[in-house]
Amino acid sequence: MSLSVEEFASRLGDFFQGRWSAANTPAEADAMVFLVGGFDEGEAYGRVFEVSIPNSPGPVEKSADDFGITFGGQHEIAGRLLGGYDPRLEALMTANVHLNAAQTTNFRQKVLQSLAMPIPYQFLPLQDCVDLAIFLIKTTATLQRWTTGVRGVGGAIDVAIITRTDGFRAVQEKRILGDRSEL
Repeated sequence: MSLSVEEFASRLGDFFQGRWSAANTPAEADAMVFLVGGFDEGEAYGRVFEVSIPNSPGPVEKSADDFGITFGGQHEIAGRLLGGYDPRLEALMTANVHLNAAQTTNFRQKVLQSLAMPIPYQFLPLQDCVDLAIFLIKTTATLQRWTTGVRGVGGAIDVAIITRTDGFRAVQEKRILGDRSEL
């Protein structure tokens, strides 16, 4: 019997939470965040869960009631392009304008309704999804070349897809080479 996507994400979170605790990782260390996606047996649509170690080791479902895009890591540039604003704006608004949780949620919804890129994710062909992912990664890497701060995006891009019928399949993989002087 195969695990559900949520059960797999839960076990992954438990595993890494145990390793995190055993390593006595300093409290100020950055969290490890995993996005776990796939299809449950017999289901038409996939599911995506986020697991954050040590903050939220239990899986949190993303886009559960809507089609969308889930990204992690250094997503500020992608957020600006697709959402119309830097995702850090919410924290700035909450801290400086003193918004409560309901007001912050309302602000996010209003801004996204007004400024988000009108991409019909539920109708995109799979190739367009792959192209969009590569575009966002390349754009982030390129813009990071000209900005200050951590440059954490760059290099070869690996891309994989998960479909209900075919499962996991690599679409684009970097090649590991031997002696480069032979090229």
